[in-house]
Amino acid sequence: MHDLQPLASLTVLRQLVCTGTKVHDLQPLAGLTALRQLDCSVTAVRDLQPLANLTALQQLDCSHTQVCDLQPLAALTALQQLKLNFRLEISLDRTSVFKNA
Repeated sequence: MHDLQPLASLTVLRQLVCTGTKVHDLQPLAGLTALRQLDCSVTAVRDLQPLANLTALQQLDCSHTQVCDLQPLAALTALQQLKLNFRLEISLDRTSVFKNA
């Protein structure tokens, strides 16, 4: 799998695992407002901006990707777990992680 576009119309999708695929663009997920868990680890993803309005998102694994900007996640108040790399897992404390958001 390399293109998530066929999933764009699955607006009630709650969980998506695309780990280890050739996915690089999360834009097709921008309208999946029911999405609660997303695992895009070990992909070429680098931009989380398409997730900025996914307010139901609770768990995100973007470990082993090229993501370096977490700002798009600042408004995701339901986000409880964020995995950034193999051994790093963060429980989000909005007061410190997104202090300048």
